[in-house]
Amino acid sequence: MVDETLGYAARAEFDCQLVQKSHLDETIDNVGHTILTKVLSGTALLTLEAQDSDPVRLFRECVLFSLGLTPYLGRKLLKDPNYLSCFREPGIVAILHRPAPALTYWPPEAPKRLEFVLNSGHCPNQSVPGTGDMD
Repeated sequence: MVDETLGYAARAEFDCQLVQKSHLDETIDNVGHTILTKVLSGTALLTLEAQDSDPVRLFRECVLFSLGLTPYLGRKLLKDPNYLSCFREPGIVAILHRPAPALTYWPPEAPKRLEFVLNSGHCPNQSVPGTGDMD
């Protein structure tokens, strides 16, 4: 259901010139807040694989990998450079190592997402926890 909702939001991002981006952003944010509230209250259940995961991270992962929401991600990072701080790895690692699920190539939107992350202050030389890189 989340993927379907975000799919409609992505379509509105590009197809509807009449939709103000601030209203679209507020709607997407409300979806994330609703999911968080329902999971924390126990009225929504996560899949077995996701039960030990942070619902905020799970929602932001959906946003990160929804190629149609690249402009939304850019606006979120502009307002809050720490938007991707919920991931175990730095945001730039999430972008570089997982451009989109089940794809073996970088889609055209991926470089733009990378640009948004770099412009929001994420360091390309930041070490990745647990790897010993650049420590």
